[in-house]
Amino acid sequence: MLAPRHRICPCRTLQAYVIDTPEGLDIEVSADGTFTPVLRALVVPNPAGPTKSGCPTSTSTSGSRSKARRDHVHLVMRGCTDLAETDASFRIGGFGRDDWAFDVSYDASAFLESLQDLLHTVQQRSAFEIDLYPQGVERSLVFRFQDDTVLVGCTPRTTWVPSPTTEVCSHRELMSMCTALARDFASSLHAIGSEVSELAPFRDWRRGHFG
Repeated sequence: MLAPRHRICPCRTLQAYVIDTPEGLDIEVSADGTFTPVLRALVVPNPAGPTKSGCPTSTSTSGSRSKARRDHVHLVMRGCTDLAETDASFRIGGFGRDDWAFDVSYDASAFLESLQDLLHTVQQRSAFEIDLYPQGVERSLVFRFQDDTVLVGCTPRTTWVPSPTTEVCSHRELMSMCTALARDFASSLHAIGSEVSELAPFRDWRRGHFG
């Protein structure tokens, strides 16, 4: 499904690992200065179906939640801008295309802006939608949970046709990937001395706290 890779100055390294599953999930984190940030989605659990990124379903959350959301997005964008000024790169692929050719400053930011909401939603096993909005990327990922199985659908808004249109992984694998991505993104920010690395939630992620 997803094969993210993020390269940064080799002032810090992480243990490399690869996860392969028969369903096609391929997650790779390399050593030698390589880290893996990822993911974007504002998720409000909705029993009627997946919640779309950035679209709260209840007006009761509109005030403080909206401000917190804007603040968090700003911090992620700042972090990605800092990473883009290094030798950082970002690679993610799936649905028949190994490399979606994401840049770090904008495309990767679109994927990372709601990682904390994604972590919460995976824990809750709530259906949700990720809107990858950058021009040229323009696709949505819909995650649905069936017991311990996760079905991920891809709907493009360009001429690209995903094949397959659905990828499958286990809940455990998705949760493991998300926590690893959160920790590695935070570690990347800390490794380059980004000012946002000591702010929440990045500081907590680096220490292994994802609540």
